[in-house]
Parts: sequence; C-alpha cells; structure tokens
Amino acid sequence: MQTYGYAFMLSLTGYFGISFVLALIKLFGALVAVTVTTGRKAMTMCLSFLIFSKPFTFHYIWSGLLVIIGIFLNIYSKNKDRIRLPSLRNVWNIIQKKQTSSLSQMV
Repeated sequence: MQTYGYAFMLSLTGYFGISFVLALIKLFGALVAVTVTTGRKAMTMCLSFLIFSKPFTFHYIWSGLLVIIGIFLNIYSKNKDRIRLPSLRNVWNIIQKKQTSSLSQMV
C-alpha cells in the first residue's frame, strides 16, 4: 500500500509541475517558460552542492559557460537587428591600444 501512496504523490506533483509549465507557456510564452525551468534546474544543482558533499570540478564551470553561451546565442539570433556586436578587427584594435598604453605607462 505504501508503494501506491508514493506513486500517487509522484503522479500528483508531476501533474502540477506540467500544469505550471503549460500555464507559463500560455501566459508568457515559451522563452519565459524555458528560462524559468532552466533557472530551477540551476538552483537545484547549486543546492545539491550545498546540501550534499560532492567534488566540484572544472567540468561544472565549463558546462555552465556552455549553457550561458547557448542562451546568449539564442537571444542574439532573435534580435540581430537590435544588437550590434563589434567586429573581431575592432576588438583586436582595442586590445592592441590597451597593451601599448599600459607598456608606455610602465616606462
């Protein structure tokens, strides 16, 4: 009987979770729903590091950076006309100017 109680509670919480996500999609759109669910997953991972002791490796940082880059590329692809990124040549020129100015300050 205890197994059926666990199955019922798991089914009920799953139903409420799916209903919440579908309501988010209907009211605010898919982007907000995906952002909320991704934030929930990130919060769950951070809490699992705080509650349970597990080794923290560089792979977690690398994975987080990949997720952030993916979100940025998604937003950028939808707003190309409003977001103007500098070209690589402009970035290189800025880096060169900073290096030469810092070298001249050292002397």
